[in-house]
Order: sequence, then structure tokens, then C-alpha cells
Amino acid sequence: MSKTVQTANILFQNALVVAQKQKWNAQKRDIWVKDGKIYQIREPFSIEPDDRTRVLASPHLCVSAGFLELHCFSGAPGAEHTETLESLRMTAAAGGFVQVAVMPSTMPIMQTSANIQFFMQQAHSPVELLPVGALSKDLAGKQLTELLDMHKNGAVAFSDGHKPIKNALLLLKGLLYASSFQGVLIQRPEYADLAENGQMHEGEISTLLGMKGLPALAEEVMLLRDLAILRETKGRLHLTGISTQKSVEIIRQAKKEGLKVTCDVPSYLLTFNHQDLQTYDTNLKLKPPLRRTEDQKALQDALLDGTIDAISSFHQPLDHEHKVLEFDLASFGMINLQTSFASALTATAHQLPLEVLAHTFSNGARHCLGLPSVQLVEGEAACLTAFDTEEMWTFGTQTNCSLSENSPFLGQQLKGKIKAVVNKELLILV
Repeated sequence: MSKTVQTANILFQNALVVAQKQKWNAQKRDIWVKDGKIYQIREPFSIEPDDRTRVLASPHLCVSAGFLELHCFSGAPGAEHTETLESLRMTAAAGGFVQVAVMPSTMPIMQTSANIQFFMQQAHSPVELLPVGALSKDLAGKQLTELLDMHKNGAVAFSDGHKPIKNALLLLKGLLYASSFQGVLIQRPEYADLAENGQMHEGEISTLLGMKGLPALAEEVMLLRDLAILRETKGRLHLTGISTQKSVEIIRQAKKEGLKVTCDVPSYLLTFNHQDLQTYDTNLKLKPPLRRTEDQKALQDALLDGTIDAISSFHQPLDHEHKVLEFDLASFGMINLQTSFASALTATAHQLPLEVLAHTFSNGARHCLGLPSVQLVEGEAACLTAFDTEEMWTFGTQTNCSLSENSPFLGQQLKGKIKAVVNKELLILV
């Protein structure tokens, strides 16, 4: 991968536009980005660029609104041996992302305006880091942080990161307070008492392997509580890491009711299920856990009908000391920024139209944070992701841009190669 940031003068030649509900959707076009703006969109092979412009052509080239990652953990600050901000940006670019929402579980915790400003003061890169402020002080789940102050300094949402918001009163106060400035709270629904010491999805495979289970009920009970509080406060809630068939049904009904709720699914849930854990691969020890094939089918159907708004990576860089252990001692999490789109493309190829899949990675994700949609229109600032849907590539030590290696995809061939990301005047070719 090229790690050189360049000025965004590029012609995407004969590219399929995959921008749901936009003028050029599902049409082949030449798209000329010049000095950071969409300069021209024309019929294929009809644009003659100047000598400052690079031409990018590929047999199955597609262009989408730039991808946004909703749920990412950073090693920096505090654990730079797992991921620096530079490696995070390069990994994001290789996965097609131009914006990355970073969870507050850093060292120090992102809970003050100064912590937020640290992420806002970015290096010269087309990948924007969007800080998510801590909802509770020290992520302890007891006392609200200064939400408004962090919002004014650039926090795009508020969450307790790894930790589900167990304190119902804290969630209620947070939703009420954030609603005064249209703020979004992010919650991963899991009822801790039901999930205590769980290692994988509770079912026949966990029984066979002799491991304590993480029941679907732990997610669904918390989900019902969260939506009851949301109904009372009329705030905005994003539910991250939805994983079960019943959760999908509950959220579908909540949306029909008119609640301001959005949700995402981790891409790995579309690829793997709990049967894959019979190899005891600790890289598949994840939260939310791998569920049943019936849950996978329900998640794909919910993406198709719009119940699930976005697909996330749940990128969690970890060192060997936390993953190369006995299964019950290993930490939860995998790196997935670079592989999220390609794995989802492969897993949903026969279920989701390409423009729907691209939407869940781009403007669908922006909707969850209340951010404006990116439009592929002449004169607009460029925010684009280009990819080849058929190109095969191997995710391995030579192509992995992360500093960590906790991935079940290492050594595997994936279908769908990111070719470039553009954000305003900056470009990275992948």
C-alpha cells in the first residue's frame, strides 16, 4: 500500500457509481476530482484530464461516498505498541475509511475537552479521527462527564466504550442532557449479570466445548430496558453491536414506533458463526460473540430492509500477551478496519445489492451520528472511496497495516480491494 498522502487530483475512469438514492446510482461514469472537489462527472471515457491528474482505472472499479467507521478502538494514546494514530489512519485508509469514530477507552480516557482536542489536532491525512467522548467519568458508570463541553470541542457522540451502560439513571440523564444539543449516545446492549464470565454464545457449541456462554438474552433484556428509557426521554440512541434475531425484531418495532434509534452490526457477525469456535481460535473470541446461523440470516435481512443502519468493524488492536493464551484467559477483540468491507462484501454478495452494502459503510453510518450525507455532485468537496469488487488480495503480514495481528483473516484471501480514498484535497492510493 502507498502510504504517501497526495493532492487530490485524480480521474476515476469508467467507474460504477454506488451511491444509494443519488442521481448516478448504478451507472458507469468518469469522476474527475480536481483540487479536492468533484470537478466533473461525465459519460465513460469522455473526460480528458490535465497533466496534473492521475488516472485510476480497474476492471470492476466502483466509487462510493467515503466510508465512515462507527466503532473503533485506538492504541494511542497509552498503548502505542498496539496501534499509533498514524498506523490507525493507514489501516483505515486501506479499509476504505475516510472517517473513523474512536471510542473513549484510551489512556487517558477521552472525557475532557482537552482529550477531545488531542484527536482533533490531526496530522496531514485524508483520514479524519472523530472522537467519541466518555459518557461517565472514568468510564465508571456513575457520574456524567461534561457532555456539552466535549460536544463544543468536537465530540461526535458519547459512550462508555467497552462497557455497557449498566446504570439506568445514568443513561436516562445522559439522554436527556444530550438531547438539548441533539447529541447521540452509543450503547452496546449487554446485561452484565446475565453475561458474567461468558466466553462465547450460549448454545449447543458452548456446551460441547465446555465453555460458559454469553446468552442472547443478555443483549435482548438490556435492549428492552434501553428502549424503554429512550421512549421516556425522546433522546437519540445508537445501539452498537446488534447480534441476535430477536434484537433485530425489537429494533424494527422501535423504529416503526418512531423512536430516534439507530443500530449497527459488526462485519464479523456476517462472516463467522459460533460453530467456527470449535478450533478454539482466540482471534474469534469477540464481543458481541459469534451467534447462530439463524441470527446471521436475520442480520442480513435487517440490512436489506434498513432496520440495521450500518456495518462496523469493532476494530480492537491487542498484543500477543492478551490474545495468545488459553481461550478462557484471552481478551475479547480483533483488528478489522482493513478487512471489514472486503469480508462483508464476500459474506453478503448474494443477499445485498452493492449500493445497499456501500451505503451501510458510508451515509448509513453518518446517519447514526447525525452527520450530513456525502453527495456525489459536481462542485461538492470530494469524500470518496474507490474499490474493485472482484479483485482478490491476501491479508497477511506484508499487507497488514496495523501494528497488531489479532485477526482471524491473517493468511486468507479476500474479495474486494480498496483502491483509493479521497477526503477534500487529500488522497491516498491503496
